[in-house]
This record gives sequence, C-alpha cells and structure tokens, in this order.
Amino acid sequence: MFVHANNGCVRWPVEVNQVQPDGSTTTVTIYITYQRLTRTEQRARDEEIIAYSRQFRLLVPADGESDTDDLRAKRVALSDERTKADDDRLRTRVKGWSNIGDIEGNPLAFTAQALEAFIDDSLLRDTLLSGLLDASVGAKAKNSSPGLAGYPEPVQA
Repeated sequence: MFVHANNGCVRWPVEVNQVQPDGSTTTVTIYITYQRLTRTEQRARDEEIIAYSRQFRLLVPADGESDTDDLRAKRVALSDERTKADDDRLRTRVKGWSNIGDIEGNPLAFTAQALEAFIDDSLLRDTLLSGLLDASVGAKAKNSSPGLAGYPEPVQA
C-alpha cells in the first residue's frame, strides 16, 4: 500500500566519494532525510537560476572588451547570492542523516553545526544539494528507502 508522506520527508540514498588513506577514492552511500521541494518551489528555484544566468551574462564583457574590477565584483556578489539561496534551502530541507561517521568511525549526529560543516565543504554541499533535487523529483537512478517516509522525523533519520 502506498502511504502518502504528508510532511514531504523522504530518506534518500546519496553517493559520496570517500578519499582513502592511500589517496584513492571509493563510493559510499549515505542516507539523507530531506523535506522535498514542492513543484512550485522547484519552479521558483528554476526561475531564480534563469534570472541569475541572465544577470550574469550582462556582467560579462563583450568580445574584445576588457574585464573590470567592478564587473568581476558584481559577478562574485551575484554568484554568492545564488549560492546562499541554495545553502538556505539545505538548512531548511535537510532533516537528518545516517551512515555518516566522525573521524574515529563513530556515528556523526545530525546537528545544525554538523550540517553547517557539510555546507561549508564544497564537495559535500554539492552532494547534499544534488540529493535534495533528485529526491524532490524522484530521480529514476535512485529510490527512496521504503517504509520511513510517512513516519515522524525522528524515525526517518
């Protein structure tokens, strides 16, 4: 029986490349509990990205023109604003996680501070954001772990 998750939360598998002591990498699956974006929120994000792209293009010098410090500063500010919008989405939409450990191998508790550390790490931030977007549209390449989506948040983590 399909159970509708009225809180919009889903426990989603996300793959992370883990650097090994010898410098090689291996893929590890972690599970993130997301509150999925609604279709309206997805469209709003798409519109933000389109507006960002249009504004950014206006700040790129035309062929043969030189770049200026002012234009570069405006592009950086615009990019920072776009990044902040998605960082804020992660802060409100990531509700928990599992299969993540600290340096000693102990389970890493989901806290606001731990989430901030993930957001501050470019690779982990991009991984979390990609997972949120995939979870929100139900990407075909991944499936939610069954049985947890309709239950209260502490059960989902």
